[in-house]
Amino acid sequence: MLLALSIPTDPTAGLKISSDAGRSRNDNYLLQGVTTVVTGNDGQGPINVGAMLRKFEQQGIGTNAALLVGQGVVRREVMGMSDGAPTPDQLETHEKASVIAP
Repeated sequence: MLLALSIPTDPTAGLKISSDAGRSRNDNYLLQGVTTVVTGNDGQGPINVGAMLRKFEQQGIGTNAALLVGQGVVRREVMGMSDGAPTPDQLETHEKASVIAP
């Protein structure tokens, strides 16, 4: 089994916004033999993974995709850039935001 990773790029950038069929199929990865891309490993992945997966399913993509949600993305969504521990309400919202619904 050959595993190829491309760490410094966002492999879903073209998938999210492009109407170009080659980009939405992730041809640039497929032509290099990459069949699965992982995004969010930098902590900047989408918080609404369910919506992203539905978009991929609707438009079709050429690669498999694994979408990671970093704790920093969830924290920033719930607390902004504030410093300190979350309030009990913020913690509950953080936990709910971390659950992915289909």
